[in-house]
Amino acid sequence: MPKEKELAVVRSMKKRVEEISSMVAMGWKNDECIVASRVSPDRAVEMADKLAAIKTAIAHMERELRNVSAQAKIVMAG
Repeated sequence: MPKEKELAVVRSMKKRVEEISSMVAMGWKNDECIVASRVSPDRAVEMADKLAAIKTAIAHMERELRNVSAQAKIVMAG
């Protein structure tokens, strides 16, 4: 059984995922990346590097979540 502290982390992560999704959506208008057209070149590189690191972490988390889902389906089918 998960501990309350672990459940709080999951709830917080779910909230953060929604916030990030909204933030990314707000960065676009008419298929144009608003941020890219309004940020300084130096800041653009820094932001791109941070996004690349986030992308790697998100891809890893996505794989783990999909594995959990697949394992649950196997258990339920068995």
